[in-house]
Amino acid sequence: MSQEPRVAGQPARRIDGIAKVTGAARYAIDLSVPGMAHAIVVRSTRAHARILSIDRAAAERSPGVVRVITGDDLVAAGLTPYYGHVVLDHPVLAIGKVRYHGEPVALVIGETRLDAAEAADLVDVTYEELPAVIDGDEAFYLSGYPITTSIPGTFTTSLIARATSAAAPSPWTRAGRMTRWAFG
Repeated sequence: MSQEPRVAGQPARRIDGIAKVTGAARYAIDLSVPGMAHAIVVRSTRAHARILSIDRAAAERSPGVVRVITGDDLVAAGLTPYYGHVVLDHPVLAIGKVRYHGEPVALVIGETRLDAAEAADLVDVTYEELPAVIDGDEAFYLSGYPITTSIPGTFTTSLIARATSAAAPSPWTRAGRMTRWAFG
């Protein structure tokens, strides 16, 4: 009667471990093929804001630039401009407004990484600031201003981005029981 090999509690050797710790591992960014284009993402500099305009003319005229793409371009091309784990509710590139600092706003594609990076600096985004909640306790008592809105054909829960006051009625006041934890 042989005993099954024991796996739990035993060290597992990673087949890529040596390559990673010695710097020999290859990643997607290390690959290069002839004629390959490179892309740089232009990211939001605001936590929550309406996009008033995206001026990409200077970037498009920059040497080596293949294309500058915005969320509106994805919509105009008839592509699905959203992604998500379960629900397609996150824009690939911001459409109309940004919901967090660093949200992708435009994609600059260039013949080289340097061409794309230099042109990305020329993309000028004009924003109208919107209220942003950065405190968990404040967010707990939110009412009034959605960060995301429902997208036709999907089930989306609206998140809130503006607090009126802790005393304002909210869905939480109708809860039969509420448990609250403080971390930190």
